[in-house]
Amino acid sequence: MFTRTIKAIIFTAIAVFFVLFAIVNRAVVTVSLFPFPVEAKMPLFLVTLLCFALGIVFGWLAVRPQLAKMNQLYRAEHKRVMALQSEIEAMQPPPAKMPAIANKS
Repeated sequence: MFTRTIKAIIFTAIAVFFVLFAIVNRAVVTVSLFPFPVEAKMPLFLVTLLCFALGIVFGWLAVRPQLAKMNQLYRAEHKRVMALQSEIEAMQPPPAKMPAIANKS
């Protein structure tokens, strides 16, 4: 419950930040890609948010192969641990039976 509240507060703060950022940076700017004859006029906040989103996507794509390798290693090690655990359980002696207590009535 506590972590859910913290996440909601953080999400709300980030959302308020982006809304305020968009309100303050409404000026229209011209974006051109230098070697190409492409120009676009758009609000500054949109350019900034698009760059932010592209940075997240390209960062995720750059890290993804390493994450896949680590996930594969995790699965292999988990399988190995489970096999060793079952081997240890097989080596355990069966529980000793308690002798029956004679009922003296």
